Amino acid sequence: MTTEQEYKEFLRGKRVAVVGPSKTVMMQEQGLRIESCDVVVRLNNMLNFDKRYEKHLGQRTDVVYATLDDPPYQIARDCEKNAVKYLSSSYPENEWFFAERMAHNVSALKEVKNFSTAILPENPYWDIKRETNSRPNTGFSAILDLLSSDLKELHIIGIDFYRSAVLDSGAGYYDGYSCQWTDKRKMDFVNIEYDGPDRHNPDEAFKYFKYNMFLKDSRIKVDPIFGFFLKDKNYENLINLLDN
Repeated sequence: MTTEQEYKEFLRGKRVAVVGPSKTVMMQEQGLRIESCDVVVRLNNMLNFDKRYEKHLGQRTDVVYATLDDPPYQIARDCEKNAVKYLSSSYPENEWFFAERMAHNVSALKEVKNFSTAILPENPYWDIKRETNSRPNTGFSAILDLLSSDLKELHIIGIDFYRSAVLDSGAGYYDGYSCQWTDKRKMDFVNIEYDGPDRHNPDEAFKYFKYNMFLKDSRIKVDPIFGFFLKDKNYENLINLLDN
């Protein structure tokens, strides 16, 4: 079996939690729900979170989707320390982001043992990129890939397509999360100066997820605050909310 085939078989019939770094994740105690799932997936820089947050974030990590920006030895060390079973790139090989920022580290990680390194499949990633005319971020890429498997349930915790940005002047991440998008001005830049399919467009991604996935796929379960955002049409246009 290829790594992709092994991974899809690993997910088959499982209850999976994918945990992101949104501001609202610290407003809800979802740790027990996360730990009750068969597989726990985390994103990018979420491996070494403060253990004081376990009641919000759970404890274990089975799978990581990442942009792989960190040095390979650090990625390998963190994965081994946390007993990660699968590590996946957040973009496919034929995406420019992969070639420019990920390919070298993926090659280096092939030498690392004890966990598998997978490349995100081309589809449904490219289908969604064309549909939304924007580049999915790591959280959306993970959701797309997970739902392409025969998993039983997907519990989405702490991912809300930046709707959390309305809660403060930041970019919607919880305090202490390491990310370049740390202020409202940068968040505005992602949206207002959107100029084509190589940028993220959180509003388009949110609406696509809402109408083409959440409302149609009964396997999807979301945390309460994300559920609130999905029910209120006002949250479909983030910039309008940020400007108020």
